[in-house]
Amino acid sequence: MPGQYTELMMTSDSAPDFTVDPCALRKACKDDAVFDDWTEPDYRAIANELGALPEYTLLRVEDDAYQSGGWASFVEIQLARRGIEPEIQNGYRVTQHASVTLCRIAPLAAFMKVSDEWRVLDGTNRSTALPCVDDMTADFPWDERRRVPDVLVRHGYRVLSPEVGQRTMPDGLAADTLLGGRDEDESDVAHTIFDAWFHWMD
Repeated sequence: MPGQYTELMMTSDSAPDFTVDPCALRKACKDDAVFDDWTEPDYRAIANELGALPEYTLLRVEDDAYQSGGWASFVEIQLARRGIEPEIQNGYRVTQHASVTLCRIAPLAAFMKVSDEWRVLDGTNRSTALPCVDDMTADFPWDERRRVPDVLVRHGYRVLSPEVGQRTMPDGLAADTLLGGRDEDESDVAHTIFDAWFHWMD
């Protein structure tokens, strides 16, 4: 059953942590399935459940590699604070939101801090920041009752903490990613555990 292995990993003190395991990280960098018995849940159902929480409105689900023809190892669920209207600035509609990123290759999620989406008033173009390791946050914004992690746990996910996500990967491992300016050609940039699980290439 999807999620059973993850639940064990989250509750057992003696269980190894797959998020930092070199073998699992190696698979993640290659976009290989980490667990043979795990099936990716319906992320749109998760997005709708999160958007139905009293604190939030679902702004967008980014699941098309940001319209670039590229590929992402994650799906980004953007949530705006319910009841807060966008601001109009210099011909743009500016909407504050925070993101839940769901890994496609393992039952792992990460939280991103509040950022702005800039959308031209006629709706023809928009701009938003891509998730990156420096934007990780331990608690989801505006979530005083911690409902967001509860939803994710019910769907079999665990949340990657910034303390773990910001660690450099062991054994010189690297992920092909452009997030946060990290490129496979930049040998002087240390790739993080976040990069292994959440990466994007154009």
